[in-house]
Amino acid sequence: MDNVIRTIETLEAQVGARPDAVDLKVIDHLDVQARRWLAASPLAFAGFSDARRVEVTLAGGTPGFASAPEPGQLRVPRAALDDPQQ
Repeated sequence: MDNVIRTIETLEAQVGARPDAVDLKVIDHLDVQARRWLAASPLAFAGFSDARRVEVTLAGGTPGFASAPEPGQLRVPRAALDDPQQ
């Protein structure tokens, strides 16, 4: 047994099903409301992953440091990302 969770069903068996509210707003782009949040926000959580691990870090700056020049793009200056290893 390799103790690796490989399916959503196996994950939910361990931690429970995700609440229905998670799916209330699922979109594949940054809409007007999301862009408004970006323009006002001085802080973001950023997640990066590959097949072996997930890293989460903070990003921040003055409000609007992150932008969405197009609905399918999110731009965050590299300098705004905190180093997850520190």
